[in-house]
Amino acid sequence: MSKKFEKYPIPSSWSWSTIGSLGIVASGGTPSTRERRYWGGDIPWVSPSDLTGYQGKFISSGKKFITQDGLDESSAKIIPKGSILYSSRAPIGYTVIAKNELSTNQGFKNLIPTKSLYPDYVYHYLNSAKQLAESMASGTTFLELSANKFSQIPIPVPPQKEQYKIVSKLEELLSELDKGIETLNHTQKQLTIFNQIILKLAFEGAITRVWRDENLENLDHEIIENIQKKRQLVYNEQIVKWKKELAEWKNSNKTKGRPTKPKLTKRLRVEKNEIDKLTDLPNKWKWNKLGNMAFVTKLAGFEFTKYVEYKEKGDIPVVKAQNVSKEGFLPRNFDYVDREVMEKLPRSRIYGGELLMVFVGAGLGNMGIVPEKNEYFLGPNVAKIELDKGLNNRFVKHYLSSLYGFSEISSHSKATAQGSISMGNIREVFIPVPSEREQAEIVKELDAQFSIIKNIQNTIKNSLKQSEILRQSIWKKAFSGSLVQQDEDDNSVLEMLTRIAQEKKTFLIEQKLKQKLSLKKKPMIRKNLSIIEVLQSSKEEKMSAKDVWKESVHKDDIEAFYSELKRVYNQIEEIEKGVLSLIK
Repeated sequence: MSKKFEKYPIPSSWSWSTIGSLGIVASGGTPSTRERRYWGGDIPWVSPSDLTGYQGKFISSGKKFITQDGLDESSAKIIPKGSILYSSRAPIGYTVIAKNELSTNQGFKNLIPTKSLYPDYVYHYLNSAKQLAESMASGTTFLELSANKFSQIPIPVPPQKEQYKIVSKLEELLSELDKGIETLNHTQKQLTIFNQIILKLAFEGAITRVWRDENLENLDHEIIENIQKKRQLVYNEQIVKWKKELAEWKNSNKTKGRPTKPKLTKRLRVEKNEIDKLTDLPNKWKWNKLGNMAFVTKLAGFEFTKYVEYKEKGDIPVVKAQNVSKEGFLPRNFDYVDREVMEKLPRSRIYGGELLMVFVGAGLGNMGIVPEKNEYFLGPNVAKIELDKGLNNRFVKHYLSSLYGFSEISSHSKATAQGSISMGNIREVFIPVPSEREQAEIVKELDAQFSIIKNIQNTIKNSLKQSEILRQSIWKKAFSGSLVQQDEDDNSVLEMLTRIAQEKKTFLIEQKLKQKLSLKKKPMIRKNLSIIEVLQSSKEEKMSAKDVWKESVHKDDIEAFYSELKRVYNQIEEIEKGVLSLIK
């Protein structure tokens, strides 16, 4: 529900008015998209989508153009040069000034200025009053500002000379502000690039080159072999345990299910031709597949629909793709499951410290690390990667978040509408493997660099927020009379508003006269008429075949015209034949 607008104090030489009092409010329209003859003409036609990301003050055209027929046979109309175009829905508040005559769709409420109105002043005021306009809008599916409500937007009006001074000073200050914002945004982009440069150097071994040379002899490089040995030992222990359980089961009454034999995790082959396609690594580093050093799990498919019901409150938060962003793990906006669900789906249990990857959708490849000793439930579209001892989870996350790593993920993903990568293909992703100590050293260096970058990014974010606060402050000063020296002529603004009212009246009278003259001169528009309907509606007793063709539905297709003419030939009479053929 909108709050009632309270007029704030303005100088005595100013006056409060409304947008509708300063000009003629006109909406736009859209010709039927089914009629090709309405489109592709020379009349510019602007829709709110044309203003998405548009930074200019003036606009000359949008992406589409309409024909004179499209204009005449729809509610679209010509908007004069200097008119203010204001988007009134999806979203409200895009504001531009027409650089030339054009037309708009119904998503605009346009203000056609009078001679005494300075459009640039109203343009800047409407930019400052977006929240006010939104509070006056209504709608269920989306907010829309009606022509009536747009006309009622209150506006403080200074004398005309002062309007020019305000606009001049406003544009000077806002131009400087926008330059500063542009510099900040450019720096933000550069920091993102710098992030990737640091990651590139890290995984080429550059940032630890000196450290590695000093410590090379004391480093253990047998990580991959140690992981395989440990996996074999664990498997052997599981087999011993399984045999014992199987023997007990055979000697029992066999009421419980037969114990399942453990499986040794398959070692993925690493072929030389695969390694040759990858970048060269520093001395003692090795390429290996993620599946040889980690267990990759997603939610247990069919069990999901059988047991899982998400709730707003519960025992265990559910991790979904929205919780794993480019910035890492985001612990917010959770759904929940009851603990008993977790017990039925042990594969989906997260204990803390696991690496997560989004494997389907727009966030494909996003990585995050679950905080240690935090329990979660693995939701859809997220893979859980449990690294073997010897791999640093932050090292692996940094690598897979780098351009190198993302390129590896992309090379194994399916080119579908959403984009996806299977668990099997995640296991096939190559990662570089330095010693444990060097992994830790790389993580330490990256964390230090990224901490500096993060601080700079936070400073930029705060500066951008301050820039918007400053913009609001400049607008407030401009439209409350404290930005420039005031014109003390008390009568000048009242005289101007009186002139505008008279000019509006004259304009509307002239428009009505033009409309009447246009109707007299303009032949009656016959829409989609057949040959018989054209002849029946004609005031002439007989018509030339050429005129019938031009006024029929077939005016753009002479072959279709002759085809229909043959079908209705027994209903018409041909007076003269040949070039001057007349029919009735």
